[in-house]
Amino acid sequence: MTQRVKKIFFGGEGVKMKAIVMGLVGAVLLATFVSAPLRAQTEVSCAQEYTVAAGDWLSTIAEKYLGSASAYPAIMTQTNLKSQSDFSFATVVNPDSIEVGWKLCIPDQATADALNGVNPPPGLDKNALYNATYSSELMPGGKATLKDGTYTAPADPSGAPGAQMTLTKQIAYGDLNGTPSAAVVTGSTGGGSGFFYIISVMQAQDGKPVEVATTGTGDRSPVLALVIENNQVLVDYLTQGPDQPMCCGTLRVVDTYALEGNKLNQTAHKELGYLGPNGETPGQTLAVTGQVVYREKIAMPEGAVVKVQVADVSRADAPADVIGEQTIENPGNVPVKFSVPYDGAKIQPNFTYAVSARIEVNGQLMWISTTRIPVITNGAPTSDVTVPVERVGSTANTASSDETAKKLTSTTWEWQGSTYKDGTKSTPTNPSQYTAQFEDEGRVSVKADCNSGGGPYQIDGNKLTIGNMVTTLMLCPEGSLGTEFMRDLQNSATFAFDGDNLVITMKDDGGTMTLAPSKQASAALTGVTWQWQGTAQASGDIAVKDPTRYTITFNQDGTANIKNDCNNILANYTLDGSNMKLELGPSTLVACPPDSQDALFSKQLSTVTAYSIDGGMLLLDLADGGVMKFSQGK
Repeated sequence: MTQRVKKIFFGGEGVKMKAIVMGLVGAVLLATFVSAPLRAQTEVSCAQEYTVAAGDWLSTIAEKYLGSASAYPAIMTQTNLKSQSDFSFATVVNPDSIEVGWKLCIPDQATADALNGVNPPPGLDKNALYNATYSSELMPGGKATLKDGTYTAPADPSGAPGAQMTLTKQIAYGDLNGTPSAAVVTGSTGGGSGFFYIISVMQAQDGKPVEVATTGTGDRSPVLALVIENNQVLVDYLTQGPDQPMCCGTLRVVDTYALEGNKLNQTAHKELGYLGPNGETPGQTLAVTGQVVYREKIAMPEGAVVKVQVADVSRADAPADVIGEQTIENPGNVPVKFSVPYDGAKIQPNFTYAVSARIEVNGQLMWISTTRIPVITNGAPTSDVTVPVERVGSTANTASSDETAKKLTSTTWEWQGSTYKDGTKSTPTNPSQYTAQFEDEGRVSVKADCNSGGGPYQIDGNKLTIGNMVTTLMLCPEGSLGTEFMRDLQNSATFAFDGDNLVITMKDDGGTMTLAPSKQASAALTGVTWQWQGTAQASGDIAVKDPTRYTITFNQDGTANIKNDCNNILANYTLDGSNMKLELGPSTLVACPPDSQDALFSKQLSTVTAYSIDGGMLLLDLADGGVMKFSQGK
């Protein structure tokens, strides 16, 4: 049977997902960096240039070209070394996640054997390295002796997990100052969210590996390639750019070090740039491309302008953040081609992005996209995207009156602003101060800054009529837009949904209002560490051996912290009433014990559709009809 690399789940059922998996790995940040050109690197050659096809794994490619599935690390290292100078080659962050169309660099057999340490120096074989002693400030006493590649300190009296260290598969061999050496990477955690990578140089003394020098790459900064050549250690890794969170760095950096005594001194530092959201090597052009279409068999009106936007729609409690847009004047007839460029540095792999379009004629909205069209991350495309738009004022953009009413009444809507036909705008600084809640009984309740009230409303297809509303008459602070908000609502004529947003067109083509759903998590859900007790499903209930190893904590900001046995996962969640969507993001990459239920836990969390709290228990409904059960941790 073909050997496969261990599957690691990062929010999807398999590992061949588009999201870049950062992994919560890194080391203590170096205090200072002195930028310098990289020293001349040995020419990276490929015995075979291979383009990834559907169904490929690095292990199967390695078996085909190098004779062994376990030789896959050499392909990852050689490809990453090659892509430092040739942007057409992929940047492989996670060996278990490769994408169709990526170009890989297959080394020749001798190079592969050298990269994989097939003939290691005496005293530095992998078995010895996996049972050696390594430094880390997070370990008791500053050091840890591994057993079969891992070390776990006892839990402290409070029950908090102890420090852990793991030796990764990143091992490089070569001579440093004339002495056979090995460079290895360990990952350490003190029990918190950080996971620190430390690079250690090992040399044989009395037939055993001894650590002679160390350095680090930075908190949660995974190593992509590690080699010893030209009497130096080369480290290719990812780290965080100035505006990126610690979990999700995509800035690719290459450093070189010289061994001087018992220190690794940096001799060069080069920033290659930011990876694209699907692992695109820095330097590759990034854009969402496709076409805008409408169903009417009519020519595009004279004076039409097509506007296409790509936006971050991850946060349920905040307006969409536009990361790229294109305005097309004189577009001709549909389909209208578009290409919206975006900055890969702004892309977070665990976030959600969508493309939308609208067609205006002489400043008036005529067509608008009414469904969310995901792009870029989580398996969504970046090319050949079709964006259908529906005509405002027709009934074409409503699937049915029941579905329309349900969506309108499903949430509290926060006013993002109004744009009027003369080009002026009203934009509130705090949208949560201006809200509308359309109730099933035909009443709309409003909050207009310091005042509140409501009145009747009716919908007929996409027509919206709001009757006279009565509100309190408090004097709001200077700068309040309460009067404008109420006036615009009273002038409602039609409505449509632009993705998750509600767009109201005012009477007499007076302009448009945009409102976004407000989806705040309940206090009962957040701030609690929920421990997985098991899952009830039709095929048979699943029991959890140790609930403390599988937990989830929902935060008020829409993020969730997941403990998945020996790994940590950062997730985002959105709520729509009792409906819930969990998007699992980056994870640490520690190999859990054989009895681990980590794969099942992450797989089921990625299919959550709804939640409820019953008798202090959290129940998560799954897409297949199962129910995950959680109790509150002590």
